[in-house]
Amino acid sequence: MLDWGGGLGRFVGMRIPRSILRQADRAQVFHVISRVVDRRFIFTEKEKGVFLQMLRQQEGFSGVEVLAYCVMDNHFHLLLGVPARPAELSREEIRRRMGYLYSRSRMAEFDGVIEERRAAGNEEYVSEFYGRMGARMYDLSVFVKELKLRFSKWYNREQERKGTLWEERFRCVLVEGSGNATIRTAVYIELNGVRAGLAESPQQYRWCSYAEAMKGGKKARQGIIRIVSGG
Repeated sequence: MLDWGGGLGRFVGMRIPRSILRQADRAQVFHVISRVVDRRFIFTEKEKGVFLQMLRQQEGFSGVEVLAYCVMDNHFHLLLGVPARPAELSREEIRRRMGYLYSRSRMAEFDGVIEERRAAGNEEYVSEFYGRMGARMYDLSVFVKELKLRFSKWYNREQERKGTLWEERFRCVLVEGSGNATIRTAVYIELNGVRAGLAESPQQYRWCSYAEAMKGGKKARQGIIRIVSGG
């Protein structure tokens, strides 16, 4: 596991323009931060649990990999790996991934419309449908935007409120360079609960990926392996 006892080092990465957040021909790693509007403390245990569930659903759909995370009371940190976009995604694979985000009834609706259009000889609609779904994958901006939007809709329904939930779109740092930059950034993220005085060690802070990994979480453990191995 990672060494949590040493110094954090400096915050690693460089700010990058939105227009080059993703380069489809190579894998990249990003540190993403987003805060609640007016920095309100809205994340109770219930909200944190729902957010993490949605995070894993978005991961399964998009192909963007959650390497590390920490959800605080008014903001979150994510360390995300964005693989190079595959040259082609089959319709079967796209449909399988859609199952992470959409209910069985919603999937049945999609299938019904597709079959109607196909029976009418409108194969162009079918191609466009899967094209639109595939375009949402392997894209950092889409990943974060959809995650925040889905959570906002849920939270607003729960609280019977309207309006924006987030302070800004999101902050993003490209993690690159020598000196185990990805490891140092992961340590920075995982220690947020400790620095805030909410726990004495990251494994004691329930809402970070290190604690999930220590409890046997398969996805969180895979993230740590990716971080340490650099692959």
